[in-house]
Amino acid sequence: MIIDKKYQKITAAVMSGRKTFDDSTQSGKKMLKNSYPDPLLIVISGVSLGQIFPLKEKRIIIGRKEGLDIVIKDESISREHAEILFNKNLPSFIIKDKGSKNGVVINGVRVKTGNLKDGDRITLGETTLKFIYQDQLDITYYRRIAELINTDPLTGLKNRYMLESILHGEIERSYRYKEQFIIMMIDIDNFKSVNDKYGHLTGDNVLVNLAELFNTQLRSSDSVFRYGGEEFLILLPQTQKEKGFLIADRIRSLTETLKVDKLPGFTISIGVASFPEDAKTVEDLIDKADKALYKCKRTGKNKVLLFKED
Repeated sequence: MIIDKKYQKITAAVMSGRKTFDDSTQSGKKMLKNSYPDPLLIVISGVSLGQIFPLKEKRIIIGRKEGLDIVIKDESISREHAEILFNKNLPSFIIKDKGSKNGVVINGVRVKTGNLKDGDRITLGETTLKFIYQDQLDITYYRRIAELINTDPLTGLKNRYMLESILHGEIERSYRYKEQFIIMMIDIDNFKSVNDKYGHLTGDNVLVNLAELFNTQLRSSDSVFRYGGEEFLILLPQTQKEKGFLIADRIRSLTETLKVDKLPGFTISIGVASFPEDAKTVEDLIDKADKALYKCKRTGKNKVLLFKED
């Protein structure tokens, strides 16, 4: 395979630690000094959309398993799916399949081993990454794009797009370390009437104030998502169901004290489900928490209920 000589120079400069490289014009008469761009992978489709992985080591393992150099929580990716190596002889980066189930595909062609060029698309299972050389300004741009993709613009919370990836990772950790975790599905009671009577600006302020309350009451290891509309989801790792109930009820009680604009007050209902006690998959766990939530709604609102099989 022919490797572009320009990117040989770039790659050699990057991996040797030089800050600049020589780039000759076609005539060879003019030499330009340029700051070297960083090699990196950007997830352009899949559950980790927008994530950026700089390639700073000479050997990088990619897979689903915790502790690898690049961890992507995509169930179609093998635990150790592929490795990227720096080939100092070319110089270039090489990707190798590590015996994965769904293989390594570069620009639509499945390979066992392949040299990477600027702009190459690498597909691992249902995730596609782009291999690029970019300068710091471009990295900042891509990170901002990732933030916009993964964050709810109103509340600043993680959005629903991030939820599946994070929950899959938590399930894997739960199995590995034999730990429980819980999720809370939260809904603002009578939120439509708030919007109808006080206006959508007040409704937005309710969502923002509630998000701030969640953040003040939770640990740094917990995750809060805006699930959609007036619904939120909270993930509490290493938490048993009974402890989760107490935390949920404290949040419910504190919500009653919030003062937003001219609202006399508002309340929330919370359904709680536990892994692995109540469910074995992400979809089933969310469904169980949702069922507990709607039982709250049917039986009076402004309460917390644990999921129980009828």
